[in-house]
Parts: sequence; structure tokens; C-alpha cells
Amino acid sequence: LVIISGKAGFDDYTGGTRVTAERIHDIDSARETFATDLRITLKKNSPDDVEGLKSILQPVTGGTTPVIIDYINDKARASIHLPREWCVHPSARLLEELSKLPGINRAVCEYNAAGARLH
Repeated sequence: LVIISGKAGFDDYTGGTRVTAERIHDIDSARETFATDLRITLKKNSPDDVEGLKSILQPVTGGTTPVIIDYINDKARASIHLPREWCVHPSARLLEELSKLPGINRAVCEYNAAGARLH
């Protein structure tokens, strides 16, 4: 999958529409550019879940995508925004690894066209 961003406008020469590509992204590059955050939902809490999450996130830190952990149990619910040093480089591989952790209910990149960070 390739994502192309650019400008479309009227072409005086041909009388048609002209499209000018400004950026071409593969899916991981587009995810890094346009994701507003990585939201991870924990369905339970055990030391193994936290250590597993840490071991998956640490190698991909240094990115620009903030990580939000939604913790939910029978008695409480909280959204935890991890500090800036935990911002990640989101990728299909990262999402796949997160989905394999038993304590993770969901891991998704969220997008908001108005809030997208363009590099």
C-alpha cells in the first residue's frame, strides 16, 4: 500500500485536473506521519503484562507518536499518557507484537486529520 499526499488543481494547459505529489509514503511511514497516538487497552494488570509491554515498546522509542494506555478493570478505568521519552515509531510489526500480549485487549494507531503531524 502506498499513500500519496499532494495538491490537486485546475491545469490551464490541458483543461483537466493536475495532481502534484508532494510526499509518497509506505504504510509505516504514513502511520508515523499521520497517527496522533498509539492507544493500548489493557484488560487486566499483572507484572508480566507490564514487563511484556515495556520490552515491546522500548526498542521503538524515539519516535513522535505518543502512547496512551487505557487501563480498565471491574472497579476502575484510567487513561495513562506515557511521558515523551516513550513516544514510538509505530509500525505494523509493533501493532502485531502488541496484539500477541495476553493482557492487551486492543492496540491501535489513532488518526485525526486536523491534528496530524506533518514532517
